[in-house]
Amino acid sequence: MLVQNDSPNHLLEKALSLFMRYGIRSVTMDDVAREAGMSKKTIYQQCGDRNGLVMATVRYMTASVSDKCQHISVTHNNPIDQLLEIGRYFHDLTRQINPNLFYEMSKYFPEAWTLLRKHRMEFVEDQVSANIEKGIEQGIYRDNFNKKIVIRLYLSLIDLILDEETFPKSVFTFKELHREIILYHLHAIVTPKGLKYLHTKQIIQ
Repeated sequence: MLVQNDSPNHLLEKALSLFMRYGIRSVTMDDVAREAGMSKKTIYQQCGDRNGLVMATVRYMTASVSDKCQHISVTHNNPIDQLLEIGRYFHDLTRQINPNLFYEMSKYFPEAWTLLRKHRMEFVEDQVSANIEKGIEQGIYRDNFNKKIVIRLYLSLIDLILDEETFPKSVFTFKELHREIILYHLHAIVTPKGLKYLHTKQIIQ
């Protein structure tokens, strides 16, 4: 029995849930239609082919991530708290993702992969830049470093988490990798005031 819900967000939410659990290639259009409670014809009308569905799902996911990170930034005034809370969010999110998802996307859906990487680079760069500026204003980050270089270093480290050759999942968990990267980043830029505050925090427990 089909559920009478043909909204694009409903479809993309269900497709994203399936992709995160099982990867992309093992999920059929029939699976998506069944999960969303709508016909395949409706899915094709909304998204076109399978590649279009994957692209639309990536856009939906990046928009959701952006909204969540912006909400965290607004509700946490301290930049260290912002960074740690966003780290917890990504840790929880990554725990729900099938390890094959990003590999399959990069190999079989390059357009969607390019879109995801572009968003991640641009959005994370903006977020980290704003975080640094706020930390400098509050006196918890130093002001005598090259912000562009530090931002790029942070982005490179985040990218490195997904490098299976450097950090095989059989040896390192995303949780411990992300924790060390955040601590590495913060210890490089905090002032004594910021370091004192950092030592009072639980880092992605």
